[in-house]
Amino acid sequence: MKLALLSLLFAATLGAQDLSFVIHDPTGQTADQPLGSTCSFPSVSVGDASQLVLRVTNTTNAPIQINTIYFASNTTVFAVTGTFQNFALSPSGANFEEFSVYFSPAAVGPISANLQIEYTTQAGTTQTETVPVSTFSGTGTPAQLTATYALGGNSSPLAVVTGVNFLNVSTSSTAVATISLVNDTGASLTVPVSIASTNILNPAIAFVTNAPAGGVVVPPNNADSPAQFTVTFAPGQTGLTTATLQIGTNSYPLVGTGVVVADIDALQISYVDSTGVRTSPQAASSISFGQPVEGTSAALTFTVTNPITSFNAVTLSTISVTGTGFTAMGLPNMPASIAPGTSISFIVTFAPSQSGTFTGSLSIGTRVFGLTGIGADLPIPTASLVFDTTNFTSQQQPHISVQFASPSTITAIGTLTMQFTSSVVNVQDDPAVKFLATSGRSLQVTVASGATSATYNGQSQLTFQTGTTAGTILFTLTFPDKQPITQQITIVPAPVQITQMTAVAQDPFLVVTMTGYDNTYSTGPMTFNFYDTTGKVIASNMAVNATSNFQQYFSTTSSGGAFSIQLSFPTSGGATSSVGSVSATMSNSVGTSTLTQANF
Repeated sequence: MKLALLSLLFAATLGAQDLSFVIHDPTGQTADQPLGSTCSFPSVSVGDASQLVLRVTNTTNAPIQINTIYFASNTTVFAVTGTFQNFALSPSGANFEEFSVYFSPAAVGPISANLQIEYTTQAGTTQTETVPVSTFSGTGTPAQLTATYALGGNSSPLAVVTGVNFLNVSTSSTAVATISLVNDTGASLTVPVSIASTNILNPAIAFVTNAPAGGVVVPPNNADSPAQFTVTFAPGQTGLTTATLQIGTNSYPLVGTGVVVADIDALQISYVDSTGVRTSPQAASSISFGQPVEGTSAALTFTVTNPITSFNAVTLSTISVTGTGFTAMGLPNMPASIAPGTSISFIVTFAPSQSGTFTGSLSIGTRVFGLTGIGADLPIPTASLVFDTTNFTSQQQPHISVQFASPSTITAIGTLTMQFTSSVVNVQDDPAVKFLATSGRSLQVTVASGATSATYNGQSQLTFQTGTTAGTILFTLTFPDKQPITQQITIVPAPVQITQMTAVAQDPFLVVTMTGYDNTYSTGPMTFNFYDTTGKVIASNMAVNATSNFQQYFSTTSSGGAFSIQLSFPTSGGATSSVGSVSATMSNSVGTSTLTQANF
């Protein structure tokens, strides 16, 4: 048999087969199921919603970018949510993107809609295609719990797709939506409610009062007297704000835009804490001074800026602070005029005289912000970062935990961040280095009173990914009134790794596909050996130097050091059936790896 190298491919042709979709059970109780050309939701009560979690992977040998996923019709009943827009999928299923589809019927009866995806691939040239994914269907049944909202004198059904749009609201004003719940059954219902905001520290959309502990109690057949709660949009800054209202198992988007109505609305207000973190406050939520120990203080430096784009100077008649324990220092002479492109600064301190919760307010002209702080009895104990391994390599998912030297005497919230520094020349970052829980590099951890470890959503073991690029990952833990704690781990340069290899006989070719990663971005030389079904050598030491191909690939990919390559070897005389196994060896600047694939 004669073997010769035909081609080295880093791309694939476009088509629906480029992507693979599965239905995923987040609880892990059911294995992933392939998504068919049709998919049915279970019957859902009008006003309720049913969710399916989908995962999409790239089955080609070229990077693919998802541009958008959407329903082509009935978009008030069927919806898509997730962070899939402009998301890069690595070749050959090296990563996946997860998103959800919802069915929320507005009327009784069956209905369907077509799910479509638009994506772009690099197949020699950039190409974009829109293809159908699946036809989803469902049936609406009579409702048990009906939700409506009143805003600006108008009442509307509360829909999963549209939620509540507060529209444009002045940064000196508020808009309040009253949510009404009607129970059409003969038994009382207790419905949990919550709001999740993209701005964790200072959300612009919040409950007017705290969410009812244990949920909202909805009496039976209460159409004449709905159970109610209120949500406010009080922006402290201009621009779009989004949040999610959770009522029972249903999620509703909340949207509003802060706008300029009067000159004072244009003022940009921010504050900086002791660590140098700058935050823009929102009027819907209080500015937190943390938990200084009794007898100490916490200070925030505020800056009020009139943007250079403003037409007029803004005059503030007063800046004042109220509330026990809160004091303003370094105030300018009043009234203060702020010309376009200039700013003023001052400091607000919180010094608790005893333990407990303190509240106050900061007034900047007609704009008012709440203040809050907690006087702590004792500082939290000394914390440390603990890993479940000491041998860190690429493409790992280790765990990190926050441990304390002794039980904490208070409940405190801290922040754990990770920062990646690449050691590969001309490589700035690896997006696969992240916390799995947030798909980002920052999360908040909470230590409860009496606990010796911190948690995120109840989990003390926090999983992170090491990516596929050599470098260092710096973890930083911060708690109020504590010096930050840092811990660094190193992902050392390693030999290129072949994680999977398939060899397929497609007479008169042998097609070899390899998936792996190179955290040095320096691979290229490859050697192949072919054996017959008895183990006898057919062809040996076939050298392929793909250094330039890999250099071009790594210079454009957003998948770190992960790769997938495909090689086609033509044979003579229909001899593919006599090939029993193939071994491949790859080399980079650190070393080599070999993998053998048999029985194909």
